[in-house]
This record gives sequence, C-alpha cells and structure tokens, in this order.
Amino acid sequence: MNVKSQIESAIERSISHNEIVHVTIDGDSGAALAAISELRDESTDYTMSDYEGVNALDIWGYDEGAPEGEMVWRLAIRFGADE
Repeated sequence: MNVKSQIESAIERSISHNEIVHVTIDGDSGAALAAISELRDESTDYTMSDYEGVNALDIWGYDEGAPEGEMVWRLAIRFGADE
C-alpha cells in the first residue's frame, strides 16, 4: 500500500471512530505531510519527536471556525524504516 493510501485509510478511521489512529507508513515525514496536504483541506498542525532513535509524527486536522479549533482527526505516525 502506498503512503497516500495508508494515510487516507488512517484519517478515515480517525474521523469515523473519533480516535487517535496509530499507523506505521512505508515512507518518511515528508511523504506523510505531502500526502495529507493532497488529501485534506482543513488546517493541520503537527509535532515531530525522536525518542531513543524512533521518529514519530503526531499530526491533526482541525476546524478553524470552531470556538476552540475543534480537532477533526488525529494520527500518530511512525515510519517503517524505524522498525
């Protein structure tokens, strides 16, 4: 499965189940961010972390029009090369 498909499936699950979805993708953070910008129109924010050599991307989409910027979806992404 390509990165865009992996991300799309994870975002759909996050929205439908109202949960943070943990996913490992077959790419890097640049590929993940590019796929998300192609797939989604809402605003996004993210943090990168490196804990003992394991890189992770915590990213979420939110509705700027909501009173407190309501989160629409959220992913915790790890990268296949880290395993």
